[in-house]
Parts: sequence; structure tokens; C-alpha cells
Amino acid sequence: MNTNQIDSTYYSRTKAASSCHPGFSVRVWSTILIAAFFAVSLAHAVERPDASNLESSFQSPPSSAHPGVWWHWINGNVSREGITADLEAMQRVGISEAQIFTITGSLPGPMRSLDQFFDMVEFAAKECERLGLKLTVANCPGWSSSGGSWVKPEQSMKAVTFSELPVEGDSSL
Repeated sequence: MNTNQIDSTYYSRTKAASSCHPGFSVRVWSTILIAAFFAVSLAHAVERPDASNLESSFQSPPSSAHPGVWWHWINGNVSREGITADLEAMQRVGISEAQIFTITGSLPGPMRSLDQFFDMVEFAAKECERLGLKLTVANCPGWSSSGGSWVKPEQSMKAVTFSELPVEGDSSL
């Protein structure tokens, strides 16, 4: 078999494989099939309540449907007692996850060192395990993207406020 015969054999096989839809190559069909496989696999992996138990699943949703919260640790004002109280309150109202955000300002609290911080995070993790909660930690200070000592006040976050001033009739302000 010479080179021309090999090329024409490859061309005819490729052409035959892609002829099931004009303009679609084997690569396109492979991509579509792989995507369809993952979509079907994902659809079966999603937790779905049984249709006969829809009402009870709505009344008592699975833990995967419970909300999570940002848990701000502000200025190092964190204690073991406070951690326990916060997490027990979260569990009591149906929160399933707390994400620690450390926020520092000008008034440092009792937690002033990294060792103390990691001790508190470890304690919080043990409390979450005891209570059946999930704990995550933000990878940067809470305001790192929106403020800090390097941001001038005129460039910082703003708050929308309003006020009312009742007036009567023909009076001047």
C-alpha cells in the first residue's frame, strides 16, 4: 500500500464517520457524547426527594439544602464561650455551615496572635463536628477586596442613608 492509498483510506473512514451529520467531525461527536455522559451522570448524582415524600421533604429539607452563613470574627473579639454560643444558635435555627471571615480594624480584641487565632479555629472546628455543622474559612480578611488602611475614605465602601424632616404648609427650611 503506498502513501496515497493510506491517505485516501484515512480520508474515507473519517468522511464516513462524520457523514452522519453534515459538518460535524468525529471530534465534535466525541465532545457531544462525552458532555451527554457527564450530564446524565450528574443528573443521577443530584439528591432529589421522592415524589411521594415531596411535602415532607419540603417541611424537613435535607441538610444539603440548609443555608450557610458568613461568620465575622471582628477585631479579634472571639472567645471559646462565644464560639460555642454562636454555633449552638446557628444549629438551633437550621443553619448548616459557618464560614469564618476575619475582619480587623483599629480596636484589637483579646485574640492578638496567629497562635491564638489557630487555636480558636481548631476549637470552632471541634464544636462544628460536635454539632454536625460544616466549617469553612475565608482565605483572606473579610474586607480585603473592598477596603482597608490603604483605601482613602472617599474611595471606600458607601452606605445609603436617608432622613425625614416633616414640614407643614408655607414654611422655610
